[in-house]
Amino acid sequence: MNDNLYISMSSNRRVLFRIAALAGIAPAMEAWTIDRGSISSAVSDDFEKAILRARQGNLNFQSGDPALMKEVFSHSTDVVIMGAWGGYERGWDQVEPRLDWAAKRFRGSRNQSFDRLAAGNNADFGYETFLEKADVRLADADGYNPMVLRVTHLYRRESGEWKLVQRHADFLKPKG
Repeated sequence: MNDNLYISMSSNRRVLFRIAALAGIAPAMEAWTIDRGSISSAVSDDFEKAILRARQGNLNFQSGDPALMKEVFSHSTDVVIMGAWGGYERGWDQVEPRLDWAAKRFRGSRNQSFDRLAAGNNADFGYETFLEKADVRLADADGYNPMVLRVTHLYRRESGEWKLVQRHADFLKPKG
């Protein structure tokens, strides 16, 4: 599944180029085209499957089950999570218990969607930036509340399989 994806070329372009350079995927940008202030990129089929697997893991996570997300993440010493609950963890020995802790904060979700802002990959590295939207029920609440996160995922191929090496998420706030 290859979607054409568009983002604003303003400050988003600079941020994406920096992310791509840091992730080592700047050469993949040669395939991007500029059209009236937007960039377009397509991702490989195997990378798209990894993204979809991470999304399913995230849906399970919002129901309190971190198992698939734990499979999606790299178990390396350089894996990083900067979740919306604050702080960060580095290394699988810290990330794994953080995933367990954060999943326990959820009791379910509905109306989930993932609005891709940009994505790209080369043979070994990939990224996706997106808005993660859902109505979530937290462990200490009876009702559902809307949650919209700005998310960046960085992936690396490990032993032939795409693994999530960084998740950065924070709550979307109105422009100031």
